[in-house]
Amino acid sequence: MANKLKPKLLSPGDLVGVIAPASAVSQEKLDKGIGELENRGYRTRVVLSPTKNFGIPNSHFASDNAENRARAFNELVSDPEVRALFCARGGFGSQELLPLLDFKAIVSARKPLVGFSDLTALLAAVTFSGSLPAGLVTVHGACVGVEFADSGAGNESQQSVDALLNLLAQEAQHSWSFKELRAPLPGSVKEGEIIAGNLTMLVGLLGTPWDFDYSGKFLLLEEINEAPYRVHRMLTQLKLAGKLESLAGLIFGRFSRCEAVNSVSIDDYLKESVGLIFSSTSFPIGMSLSFGHEGLNLPLPLGCRAAWRGQELVLTESPVEAA
Repeated sequence: MANKLKPKLLSPGDLVGVIAPASAVSQEKLDKGIGELENRGYRTRVVLSPTKNFGIPNSHFASDNAENRARAFNELVSDPEVRALFCARGGFGSQELLPLLDFKAIVSARKPLVGFSDLTALLAAVTFSGSLPAGLVTVHGACVGVEFADSGAGNESQQSVDALLNLLAQEAQHSWSFKELRAPLPGSVKEGEIIAGNLTMLVGLLGTPWDFDYSGKFLLLEEINEAPYRVHRMLTQLKLAGKLESLAGLIFGRFSRCEAVNSVSIDDYLKESVGLIFSSTSFPIGMSLSFGHEGLNLPLPLGCRAAWRGQELVLTESPVEAA
């Protein structure tokens, strides 16, 4: 695939479209998140009703049916006033939208698309889908009904929001620290594009038309509510699918609530995986990068090039471009 297109930078005063492509969000969380965005100088347009199915057992897990969610998403993409698309939350449902979205329009509009967790399927498809002549850089980062809603007084949610808006405004150099488990080999290639997201959702793309090549890329993974044996099973599936043979590097982010009774801790398992899942590989491996659920969720631009430098991953290109 050709080099990725960059979204246009985002500035206070711009109109941000807010949508729930996956699960519904509570009215309280949505109101707080919208308030935070508007307090920071952005205008907002909320489509469908992100709160419509919140807490309703027979809603098929999502904020609306797939056709309505896809139609609203495509409308935000085509609306010339809307400068960015921010997701309300993850949960479940973005994978259902993939056959219904206009990916060529999404890429050509060059609007920042931001979300995490279940939204990984959508972000990865827009950035890496092999059916497109070029993908669009997307951002794994804060959601309106999560970090924006919980932001306040220097807490981790506020830091997550600050980092996201700075990245989209091209206001800072960006790098991410982590603990190195296996250093790069001398003379090895230490630069590549970033793949970032939820392990379960990336496994869910295997064998679909939105599957893609991981070769030469940095794979950054996070997870929640998956016991170590299930993490092991999913990593094994990626390995058997040939995704872990030629990475530029691998870094584990936060694996929240992934402990199990009478089992090795998740941190110990991730350390042991170097000699298990990855014993036949030589690329560098790290852990404890601050992104994912329930904590500091630093923004990561999918498709942007970065370099492994010591115990930091450093962007080597801007994730956005001026309009």
